[in-house]
Amino acid sequence: MQYFGQHRIVGGVYSRVRGRAVIHDSVADALRAYAPGESGGGTIIATGLSASASSGEQASLIEISSSNYLTGMSSTTSSISLSAGGTQALAIDVGPALGGAVYFAAGSFSGWTPGFSLGGKNVPLNMDAYFTFALTYPNQLPLLNNFANLDPQGQATVAFQLPAGSAPSLAGIVLHHAAAIIGPLLTVDAVTNAVPVELVL
Repeated sequence: MQYFGQHRIVGGVYSRVRGRAVIHDSVADALRAYAPGESGGGTIIATGLSASASSGEQASLIEISSSNYLTGMSSTTSSISLSAGGTQALAIDVGPALGGAVYFAAGSFSGWTPGFSLGGKNVPLNMDAYFTFALTYPNQLPLLNNFANLDPQGQATVAFQLPAGSAPSLAGIVLHHAAAIIGPLLTVDAVTNAVPVELVL
């Protein structure tokens, strides 16, 4: 989307990677990210973009993602409360051509880029302790139904569940989840995009 002549805000875009709207605040010379329904100052994710304290300019923001993986994972939940707990349902939809295939979803708390190569495809997750846990203990809390078969339409739902009363020191951490689709000869047929979820108080 594009804004012209608005005070402070001159450009914005919805980021599928972050699951948030990102706007360019020209007065503060910063990019601010906003979860659905969020107001106020948002979260500053970058600074030093252009000349500050300018006005009347026109700007556009675009998001460029790798063509090496599908945009086959989505969620309507962008944050989970540490105190209340909750679930992020991660919907996989890669189409009927991959219906019935095995999928394996994993997560990372250290980001989605640069990721790593698997079967000639880039998996948009950085390997860390959480990633290793998801691979070692599939279908166990906090990541349920992460190793199974897609239905005939190429769809499935993975659930990231956070219990109530989780440590408040985790506030601000953004986890990402993505899935690899495995073929009958153990080939990597597809990899989804990464979907974020922020842990908040």
